[in-house]
Amino acid sequence: MIILVPWVGGKAWLIPTLREIVPRSYNCFVDVFGGGGSVTLNLPMRRSTQRIYNDIDKELTNFMKVVQQQLVELLVELRFLPYISRDEFDVLCDFLNKTPITNEYMEKELKLVPRIFDPPDAEVVSKLLKQYYATGPVQRAAAFYKVRRYSFNGMGESFAPKSMDIRQFFNQLQEGSERLQGVGIENKNFVELIPLYDGDDTLFFYDPPYYEAEGMYPNIFSLEDHLMLNQIFKRMSGFGILTYNDCEFTQDLYKDFYIMHIDRPDSLSKKAGKRYEELIITNYDPREAAAQMSLFAQIPERCTLINIPENQTYIKQWR
Repeated sequence: MIILVPWVGGKAWLIPTLREIVPRSYNCFVDVFGGGGSVTLNLPMRRSTQRIYNDIDKELTNFMKVVQQQLVELLVELRFLPYISRDEFDVLCDFLNKTPITNEYMEKELKLVPRIFDPPDAEVVSKLLKQYYATGPVQRAAAFYKVRRYSFNGMGESFAPKSMDIRQFFNQLQEGSERLQGVGIENKNFVELIPLYDGDDTLFFYDPPYYEAEGMYPNIFSLEDHLMLNQIFKRMSGFGILTYNDCEFTQDLYKDFYIMHIDRPDSLSKKAGKRYEELIITNYDPREAAAQMSLFAQIPERCTLINIPENQTYIKQWR
């Protein structure tokens, strides 16, 4: 199992279940809310399948692209990017929160330097500005990775000092880079993304920010977003698998689809043995998919089918 970067709500634990309920065949797989990439990296599929990873978090998609395309540079940067204290954690967080500077903006500022400063001060200031603006995607990816690895539960917000050598994860990064080869990496809102790849032979995997749990995620997901996602799920042509927290709101919102219940250890709880209840929602009958794994049409033992839609309007039939 490849875990490139710790990510709250990561779905590595769900891979065995997903393997049993995916459709018979699909030619395109789209990980709509890709997060740490555990599903894109670990869900087995044919080599000919087009794979798309998407996330609206720019720092996250930058990290994925750097791992995919500039791994050696990233490893070199990680070796020389120190991390020893809470102060350095704060510095890295501040660094990631800066708005990326374009070349056009940098050139404008450099042209202003001779007008404001006399030589040799102008030369010194120009040199400092060039160093400041030299920050590229690899440096941002390294900072992002360090913050995630050294924060509590990988959330990138609270400092969690621990004895760790970042180099122990280099093999994971290398294998992750290999698995990302050929994967299209997008940085789009889900509303923009779906029409680009929707089709009868596409499988969409949705793992959105959970309802009333948006504070756990770096990007806000409003009530309107939840409702819009539901409308897209109803209108799309492709197969869809959607994960959500188990609550009355989500059960009612997706009553026109197949709903399975599953629970897992709650990694964010400090109470030993606490479980977190989730839903797996599909726009096709998951029992037919599970029949591929055995002689019987049944869902995985760890799941409980809690809703079979009476109205089959939005249910995609097997070809």
